[in-house]
Amino acid sequence: MLMNWSSSFSFIIFYFFIFYVLFFFIYIFLFLFLLFLLMLFFFFLFILFNFNLFFLFFLFLFIYFFYIYIYSCSCSCCSC
Repeated sequence: MLMNWSSSFSFIIFYFFIFYVLFFFIYIFLFLFLLFLLMLFFFFLFILFNFNLFFLFFLFLFIYFFYIYIYSCSCSCCSC
């Protein structure tokens, strides 16, 4: 027995939507996790080389905004 085309089409759209949403959340999670690892790395550099806190604060700020810029331009839902 043949399937109805409309139900098959909605089935495909539904699974595509689920895949897209899951991919988006995984992408956000990876971005935040990499950001956390980078901050941790620079924190250990701070401990090792004994940088002052003022420099560390601006370094974190620069990395944070740089990653936000990369993330926003690589996101598929916006056009840069």
